[in-house]
Amino acid sequence: MNLKTINLVYQRELRDQMRDRRTLFTVLILPILIYPLLGLSMLHISQFSSAEPCRIWLIGADHLPSDSPLIAKSRFCEGLLAESERKITVVESAVLNDRSFNERIREYLASGSPDLPLPVPEWLKQEMIARNFDLAILVPAVVNSSSDDSAGATNIRIVKNSARGTSVTAAQRAQVAIQKWTRDIVVKNLGQLNIDVDEVRPYSVSVDDVADNATISAIKWSKTLPLIIVIWALTGAFYPAIDLCAGEKERGTLETLLSSPAPRSDIIGGKLLTVMTFSMLTAVLNMLSLGISAALLVGPSTHSSFLGQQLGITLPPFYVFPILLLALFPISGLFSALAFAIASFARSTKEGQYYLMPLMMLTFPLLIIPMLPGTHLNMGTCLIPVTGLILLLHSIIEGNIGTAATFFGPVCAVTLIGCGLALKWSAYQFNDESILFRAADHISFRALFKHWAKRRTETPTMTYAILCAVMILIAKFFSTFMASAHPNWGTFWRQTVMLLFIAVALPAIVLALATCRMPLKSLQLKMPQPWTLALAGLLAIFLHPIFAALTDLVMKLYPLSTSTVQAEGMMRDIFSGAPGMWATLMVLAVAPAICEELAFRGFVLSGLRSALGKFPAVLIASAFFGLAHSVLQQSIITFFIGIVLGLLAVRTESIVPCIVFHAVHNSLTMLFVKIDPGVVANSEWLQKIVLVRDGALIGYQPMAATLCGVAACVLALILCRHRVEETVWKWSRLPRAASAGG
Repeated sequence: MNLKTINLVYQRELRDQMRDRRTLFTVLILPILIYPLLGLSMLHISQFSSAEPCRIWLIGADHLPSDSPLIAKSRFCEGLLAESERKITVVESAVLNDRSFNERIREYLASGSPDLPLPVPEWLKQEMIARNFDLAILVPAVVNSSSDDSAGATNIRIVKNSARGTSVTAAQRAQVAIQKWTRDIVVKNLGQLNIDVDEVRPYSVSVDDVADNATISAIKWSKTLPLIIVIWALTGAFYPAIDLCAGEKERGTLETLLSSPAPRSDIIGGKLLTVMTFSMLTAVLNMLSLGISAALLVGPSTHSSFLGQQLGITLPPFYVFPILLLALFPISGLFSALAFAIASFARSTKEGQYYLMPLMMLTFPLLIIPMLPGTHLNMGTCLIPVTGLILLLHSIIEGNIGTAATFFGPVCAVTLIGCGLALKWSAYQFNDESILFRAADHISFRALFKHWAKRRTETPTMTYAILCAVMILIAKFFSTFMASAHPNWGTFWRQTVMLLFIAVALPAIVLALATCRMPLKSLQLKMPQPWTLALAGLLAIFLHPIFAALTDLVMKLYPLSTSTVQAEGMMRDIFSGAPGMWATLMVLAVAPAICEELAFRGFVLSGLRSALGKFPAVLIASAFFGLAHSVLQQSIITFFIGIVLGLLAVRTESIVPCIVFHAVHNSLTMLFVKIDPGVVANSEWLQKIVLVRDGALIGYQPMAATLCGVAACVLALILCRHRVEETVWKWSRLPRAASAGG
């Protein structure tokens, strides 16, 4: 790469972007204007956020005790509400014009019945809709505690209409006022009986907060600032990337640039630097605009301004901004590379803009995870791209320097790896002219029918492969809610097999028949040599200790939730009703192996290989395979298992060895759970293989796992260097050659 050439391309693209008014407004001007405008709007809105006046009807006011008044001069008595709320809350005795309802309500108030008579609630509702009042308080007659039919304390009823905001507000104020009024009556009655209130209420609760306002404010800012930086870094990268790739395609200048003497790598470097410059500039302008607006609107303390009092925040610490600026480099690099790769795929600026929403949708889950309650920086969350970086910023802003220092290395490693993969993908997209200059797709039902009927390919295309994977994910999502809540074994196995076939295998089979001339080849249904099947089974056995250790690691990083543990307990109860171990293995080992391999290593992998090549196709198919499992921990483990299965399918050109591997692996997992620790204690060779602690199997012995790992590596080398059929043929020829030589 020539830095001088990269600089020339960088300056050229920078000048072009400075001439584009749409890009300048979106990336440079909008970040400067948005926060002052939002602050101005908040100032105007705050003028309308004052307490809302309410009108309350008091029905049965004559039943209230005269020596302990609740209302005075159409207001709640002093001390029962905050003075600002008391002044705007009108409480007046209801005047019922309708004689029939008047009689009904009077009968109810006199009877002390716990239920309102049926016409009364509807009549009160209509009166509230007509805005005659916002709330009704019904006070029944005082129950005579000395009588034999005493019903306890008098029940004051509050009737509200939750469909109206003023009614909800009035109900909240009335509850507070009546509760305080009731406590005052209790204190007064106890005083008349010469009983100290503290004897009836021996304990009181007080809460002291040792955190200062600056710390509380830093915690609130830690949830906002990283999120703003990430979103604007993505937005600032996307629009320049679209203009630099799709825009140049429309203007016809991309071909001229590519035909210049500058190497393709230098062109990519200059364009990526331009996109990254605008991404960082957008985020920096957002920080400056937000900082200046916050300084004016919030102030240095919670009492500096009205908004500071309302929001309970102060200005963030000054050291936050340099830290955010440092974190902006990898964030902008990551999103610039992703936006550039997507822009290379787009045929026009309009099409490129359509891709912003899917990119946002893929990014939002990574931004939402740090906002969830109980989510903090640990060894599991620090390995999630973007999420780990945001949580690291949270810890630094909140002052948890020790936690941030502990996980700083893993977060940086994951972020740099993500940036490197994104840069490599963007370079691949821009270097492949079949992607860079794609022909326009004209979608019509007639053309689609012709494509299916006459132009079917031997293997599926990438579009159909992704469509199949998405259909499986959607079907798996809905099938999760279709399962019976408490099935027995008979219902469970029929339901499981049926859902596996309909949700997983059927989409692949239907698409293979409808879109391919050779369905068996598209599903990779070719019978290999028996030695290949034996090798696949041995590989599954030798790799099982490795995947068991991976499972333990994943469970430590991401512990199972309480609901998942309860579901596992319920599944064990279901398995206890199975007629035998063979039935459990058929349902949970063999059936998933057949259906999932037909879909993911059959149709999906074949379609992805036709466009992306072997190894990218294996990774993407494995990612879909992991997403098809609803439990997060299981998705991570199956992703790595899917990589092994994908490589096995690529080397053998068949999914039959994958089915054998998959079935053997699932069977070993089930058998490992079912092994009785007592049987292990009575067997010397089992004790050398599995590890038992506190009466439970916890894994494999280190020596056994090491030997299995070595054997798996040998088998993997055979698969990587030779085709299995060729290796077996050569080995079978060795004895004959030796005998002939002798």
